[in-house]
Amino acid sequence: MAEQKQRRGQGFFRLGLLLGILAGGLLALVNPLETRSEPEPRALPPTPDTTP
Repeated sequence: MAEQKQRRGQGFFRLGLLLGILAGGLLALVNPLETRSEPEPRALPPTPDTTP
């Protein structure tokens, strides 16, 4: 019985790891898009300030 419990625990652990990796991958895909779109508006305002 103890072995079955261990196996079940390992299964849940692997499932959690897979979910974590998937979530991390999704975040990694979404974050660069957010960070890329941010600098663009920031880079635009200084140009009118520097040019009189």
